[in-house]
Amino acid sequence: MNLQQVLRIEQFGGWLKLVPKSLHEEAEWIHDEWIRVSSKMAKQRHEELREVRKLVREWSQSPEMADFAKKARLRYLKQCFESARVEFQQCGDEYVAATRGLAEKDELARLSKIAEGLKKKMAGYKLSIDVLEGRRSAEDVITDEMIERARDYSIQDLVDRGVNGRSKCCFHQGEGWNMDIRKNFAYCYVCGESGDAIKVYMALNSVTFREAIISLQ
Repeated sequence: MNLQQVLRIEQFGGWLKLVPKSLHEEAEWIHDEWIRVSSKMAKQRHEELREVRKLVREWSQSPEMADFAKKARLRYLKQCFESARVEFQQCGDEYVAATRGLAEKDELARLSKIAEGLKKKMAGYKLSIDVLEGRRSAEDVITDEMIERARDYSIQDLVDRGVNGRSKCCFHQGEGWNMDIRKNFAYCYVCGESGDAIKVYMALNSVTFREAIISLQ
């Protein structure tokens, strides 16, 4: 028998019964060898990925990259602020036009709600810009945008993953690879605890919510 034949039939329950008795020993050896090689390759791949993530983290934390990221972030925030400011102005114009046209109260309420949301966005962008430009301390300012950005941080970049694709639980400090990560949300099948990137970071580093938010920017 060859490996291709073994792989073709092993998907069936009790597959060894489908093999002639004279080939049992050979089929079992091929199957065990394939499992051994596959496990070795998976382990090697995991180690390589871990090393790559380490190098990426070191590169992203270098002074040159940090300066580049800061400038890029500032440009993005200023563009967002200007876009929100333009939308806010347009919303104001629509509100004035609606009042002159005796619009329904529901329409005025809708425009007011939109304007209020844009004001909050502008305030959040302004705070973030002030922090990056040194006018405010990051420790003093936590915005909704910062919280959302922290939640979007990839959990897979915070933890190692085993051969089975899972991680060791950061909530109960388990030794087994029992914490699953799906859609950037962690869940441990042993202790039943779950959480987003913020909660995982807090558990891993024993820090407060505020410290986690700042660290995950």
